[in-house]
Amino acid sequence: MKFDASFFVALSFVLVILGFIRLKLPSKVAGMLDERAENIKNELDEARALRQEAMDLLADYEKRAKEAEQEASALVKQAEEDAKRIAAEAEIALQERLERRTVQAEEKIARAEAQLSQEVRRATVNLAINAAAALIADNLSASQSKKLVDETISGLAKNLH
Repeated sequence: MKFDASFFVALSFVLVILGFIRLKLPSKVAGMLDERAENIKNELDEARALRQEAMDLLADYEKRAKEAEQEASALVKQAEEDAKRIAAEAEIALQERLERRTVQAEEKIARAEAQLSQEVRRATVNLAINAAAALIADNLSASQSKKLVDETISGLAKNLH
């Protein structure tokens, strides 16, 4: 009998298949494939969990960023209100100081006017006395002068008691 090459190929194929079956290679290959599939499934589950965790972290950071922005906005608003309040208080304080200084200046001017008025009166009285003394000295005789001095002295005694 003559066997051709296709016979030997078929025989080799059958022997290889029987060898696989006898060595339980299909179950080993299936086990390896199952193990590989389980590893891939676990990696996919882990990747999904990591992705979900990343999404949760992103949402948390976005929430925190929004809260921080709102807080910053509130701080800016509060600072603006404080600045307006402080400016108003400063304006009121300045107005009060100006009013006090105006009153002080008016009082100082009034005192200066009163003092000046007294000085003018004194100067007027002194001038009048000097003028009267000069007129009396020029127009009175010695006897009239003596008589006037005696009358003044007697009038002083009456006024002092």
